[in-house]
Amino acid sequence: MINRPLLTMLIISPIVAAQSMPTLALEAPKTQPANIESHAQTSIYSNAEVRSILNGLGFTEAPEVGADYPLTSYNGTLKDQVTIDAVKAFQKRNRLKVTGRIDAQTRRTLERVMKTLHQQLNEFMGANLQRERPIYGRRTIEVVRIFQHQIGAAIQDGIARQSDRQQLQKLTDSHSHSSNNMGN
Repeated sequence: MINRPLLTMLIISPIVAAQSMPTLALEAPKTQPANIESHAQTSIYSNAEVRSILNGLGFTEAPEVGADYPLTSYNGTLKDQVTIDAVKAFQKRNRLKVTGRIDAQTRRTLERVMKTLHQQLNEFMGANLQRERPIYGRRTIEVVRIFQHQIGAAIQDGIARQSDRQQLQKLTDSHSHSSNNMGN
């Protein structure tokens, strides 16, 4: 059973002041977070950003959510059970070795999934989201909510679940295909 105060601290805590979190324009951190596997290259994400991405992609099961969900400011190690379960679900969905740890391949896949999401939202929605260091931030949540509304999704909460990402992929592919045919 999950300890509710711990769960609240992990996934529901509000975003701290902007100066405590790197902004989109800053370089990637020079040191890696404490529990990123030692053989992995330096991660471009803080542990709080990893949690926010996992939450934002729908890999965290949250029984209750706060106003800032899926964002979190909790930057502790990624060794709590909620995060381990989310990492395992992400690894399984992406056909990676299921360890519950952010190893090099998981990190690369997490970055690729976020880059793809931002690229597709930029292409289909004209979102102008960050490309070089895509995070699951307030703007991503806002654009995903608008996308969910446009497609008539049953849940319009800004969390880009697998079904939303698949729909976005189909629409982006069809949009790209029709744009290419217009030039012929």
